[in-house]
Amino acid sequence: MPEIDLSLTITGIIALSAIFSPIITGIINNYHATKIKKMDMYETAKRNALSTFIDCAQAAILNSTDRKIIDQYVCSFDKLFIYFSNISVETIKPFDHARGILVDNYNDDNYIKANHELCKLISTLSEQIKKR
Repeated sequence: MPEIDLSLTITGIIALSAIFSPIITGIINNYHATKIKKMDMYETAKRNALSTFIDCAQAAILNSTDRKIIDQYVCSFDKLFIYFSNISVETIKPFDHARGILVDNYNDDNYIKANHELCKLISTLSEQIKKR
């Protein structure tokens, strides 16, 4: 049986680990960086969806009879379903009801109530956004 030189074996193991260690570390770091980037992109899209909804909802309050603005408002609400959990049509009903009353009878009290309902809705949704 051939005799194994212990120093040559140890040198070989160190050489292999010197070659493969940076490769494995790079693969792990790239995987982690990609995962973090995807999460950041998702959170950014979530923030943008909420921001767009806020803009469209405010426009719908101010221009409650403009069909194009109302369509944008409905579309922006639909996009919230992609990013937010525990959201349903029931979530928006108080605001939409207040906005409907405002359409029928535009006055300061109804305007304030619609804005108050919008603020409550935004507050509820904002709790689901990660702080930076």
